[in-house]
Amino acid sequence: MKIVVNARLMQANRRDGIGIFSYHVLSTWITACKGIEFYVLISREEDAELIQGEHVHPVVLLPTPRHPILNFIWLEFSVRNFLKRIQPDLYIGLDGMLVQGWNGKQLSVIHDINFYHHPDFVKRSDRLSYRYFFPRYAKQALRIATVSEFSKKDIAIRIDISNRYSKPAPVTLAPTLWFFNRQDQGQKKPLIKWLSESSVKSIHPRIGQYY
Repeated sequence: MKIVVNARLMQANRRDGIGIFSYHVLSTWITACKGIEFYVLISREEDAELIQGEHVHPVVLLPTPRHPILNFIWLEFSVRNFLKRIQPDLYIGLDGMLVQGWNGKQLSVIHDINFYHHPDFVKRSDRLSYRYFFPRYAKQALRIATVSEFSKKDIAIRIDISNRYSKPAPVTLAPTLWFFNRQDQGQKKPLIKWLSESSVKSIHPRIGQYY
């Protein structure tokens, strides 16, 4: 079995959140899964010292992805061509990013969606790129993984509504949530309450409240 892992943010001399996550997750996989060939995409040759093993193959592909435009070129040309050449069983994007031009199985690790909640914390070019591509990655992924229960709930229920017509027009939204019907088991009926023109409140007796 062959798995390609995008670990471009894992760097030997720089340990940020996703980089540290990538290092520890990969180390665990490499130790536990001796029968799997791992092809690990890294940014620089010196980062290969972080991941070692007979079944581990560090791969450096150009250009170095450090800007949304370079990210796109790296993913949709360099990584896509590499995937088509070796035909892995699975591609894992530890930074959440997937290869849209490849039809194989892909798993996306989406850490959070702070580019929605705290846009001022993210550079404008990155923010615009994330808002455009991450919904597409989420739709494309065979599975989505995340790092916390909060992020799981946050990612799962976010909905964006846009009027893409050439002229302004009112948009009417009828919020609907589907729940399993467990009233025959004595569970109370879930509710949706209208709070304002832009928000609703979901009340579920088992899974809690959401806005």
